[in-house]
Amino acid sequence: MKNYLSKDRLPKKGYYVEDIKKTVSQIKEDFSSNHTETDNFPFSIWAKLMRECLTKNKKTLMTNSPSGGILELRKAIAEYLRQFKNMKVLPEQIIIGTGTEYLYGLLVQLLGFDKIYGVEDPGYKKISQIYRSLSVSCNYISMDEQGVNIGKMEKQKVNVMHLSPSHHFPTGIVMPVGRRYELLWGASKKDSRYIIEDEYDSEFRLTGKPVQTLQSIDVLGKVIYMNTFTKSLSSTIRISYMVLPVDLLNRFNNELYFYSCTVSNFLSFKKGLYS
Repeated sequence: MKNYLSKDRLPKKGYYVEDIKKTVSQIKEDFSSNHTETDNFPFSIWAKLMRECLTKNKKTLMTNSPSGGILELRKAIAEYLRQFKNMKVLPEQIIIGTGTEYLYGLLVQLLGFDKIYGVEDPGYKKISQIYRSLSVSCNYISMDEQGVNIGKMEKQKVNVMHLSPSHHFPTGIVMPVGRRYELLWGASKKDSRYIIEDEYDSEFRLTGKPVQTLQSIDVLGKVIYMNTFTKSLSSTIRISYMVLPVDLLNRFNNELYFYSCTVSNFLSFKKGLYS
């Protein structure tokens, strides 16, 4: 059997494997995740805004921010969520952190190490790795054509389900509205149940309007919304955020208030002013 792929399709012969060493020079695009092309980042604009921020806001920059993050950035995020996602949240409900990995750790402390956490199967491998590194029970919940299988989730007695309903990785499934309401109904059955809605790249769509977020249709405070600026700005700008329901926000303020925000004032304040 021939081990090489010919460049041309032969009539009635199909395709053949080609030595990768011969074709690697032809690769023009890098589709690896969590990577930003240097030429695409506006360095000159970023430097200009940073200089303005340093010049005009010296006192604020040297004042310790609250555990949830600097208020200017939280206000900017709340306004963005209101305008583009129809999410009506208070700036105080938004918690800023350096990457979603850090925020997952806070959530486990907030929700409990005794809870059963669910992740999509297939799904983004790092999520399950983080939960297991925190020594919590983490179950893989299979998918169907509409998203996570609710029956499997119930059978495995999941308390906290981690989802990417707007653009699932790696299948690309967009969860329909009907399935979203089913999930919210299931979460409402027990006080200990919550949904983590991870919208890591929901800003980008090729066609149509985005489906409403779970958080925007949640009336019982069962959804913890998470997002990041990794896709919209750069993979190396480590700013992520989560929106806590009011009851969890109160618990956060009472139990985890001693944590310092992990994002610097210099980066947070500039991003908040110019968002």
